[in-house]
Amino acid sequence: MSIQTYRDITFVFGPPSGDRYEMVKSTAIQQGETFSALYREYMDGVFTSMEEDGLLDGLFSSVLDEKIQVNKVFPTYQMWMKRDPKFEKFYLRPSEKTVELPAIMVFPPEFTTECGSEVHFSVEFEDARFVSAVIGDALKLDWVDTRCTYMD
Repeated sequence: MSIQTYRDITFVFGPPSGDRYEMVKSTAIQQGETFSALYREYMDGVFTSMEEDGLLDGLFSSVLDEKIQVNKVFPTYQMWMKRDPKFEKFYLRPSEKTVELPAIMVFPPEFTTECGSEVHFSVEFEDARFVSAVIGDALKLDWVDTRCTYMD
């Protein structure tokens, strides 16, 4: 039986900075798209690469000090329906009010050891924040929000 603290952990990705931001922004403007639409498309490729490269396995293994396989990664998004200063980089036109934020979910009860055995220790919020910080730094994002859902 798994004794994980969290049922799921969601990493919500803020906008990129620097050249990546300018690339997505200029492409969105040229194509008449929203920043959110192009950024989600861009991040879908990043998510695929992260999964293929085992990045989350490596990060959680590092923080938990044991070889871990995450096993289940669910790309998703969160939607905000009214304008918010936190999302200012997403608004390319004055008429835009909604934002779609790319996110991925992982499920600690699905984590296993490298040989496929159940993990018998908790994944704590600080563990998730470490993973969040490394991803945010590697992708040069302005911020990454971490949301966790308890088992009960």
